[in-house]
Amino acid sequence: MRVPFGKKQNEGELFEDESGRLLAGVLERRDEEWRKVSRLLHDDVGQTLSAVGLQLDVLRLDFERQIPEIGKHVHEIQALLATAIERVRELNFELNPSIVERVGLACALDRLGERLRREFAAEISFQCDGRVKVSGSVATALFRIAEQAASSSLVHAECTKLNLTVRPRHRGVVLEVQDNGRGLGEMELQPAARLSLRLMKHYAEQSGLDLVIHSTAGEGTVVRAGGGSGVVRERSRNATFGAS
Repeated sequence: MRVPFGKKQNEGELFEDESGRLLAGVLERRDEEWRKVSRLLHDDVGQTLSAVGLQLDVLRLDFERQIPEIGKHVHEIQALLATAIERVRELNFELNPSIVERVGLACALDRLGERLRREFAAEISFQCDGRVKVSGSVATALFRIAEQAASSSLVHAECTKLNLTVRPRHRGVVLEVQDNGRGLGEMELQPAARLSLRLMKHYAEQSGLDLVIHSTAGEGTVVRAGGGSGVVRERSRNATFGAS
């Protein structure tokens, strides 16, 4: 099965396209709230925890002679603080909808692979050609499409292997998400999976990307999104994550 997402054909598709746009609007408002939470975590919580760590150092220096064992206790508390600070940074990274703008598409997909590996018992790999350098709305759209495609593969298609690849194509870039799941034939019957497909289409249309989905029942699905510009010559960079 090949789904190019071209011209609308019937009222059902029109309804689903509208549903996709409405859901995209809801997600945009959610992203705005997440942006506020991310800012709070970085500006208030993270900095406060760091300040507490520094104050503990001052406390240790002031009382180390009178209470020799205070250094050990301070170090123990600072170790707990360091863990909390690292977790706050991770949450800030995951919640911030501007992640692609901040760290770039390759790093954002890198982190997506790590997060999915923690959440799902599947073999997940990611390869990014170092010559690819994409920014702006195209990079954000590719990341959102990758998120939706990966989620569909792992949740709805119940795949055990998932490969994300980004490589140059002519004057642009192509993202490919391939799984070994049940295929689109069974997935398309699920409302949540259909909405995911419509969201991918919405993100692609917003940024002028081509979106094509190849699927074979029982053999998996390949989601391919391409277009844009910004290919530069750099050394290749590959990262692979596998279920252990």
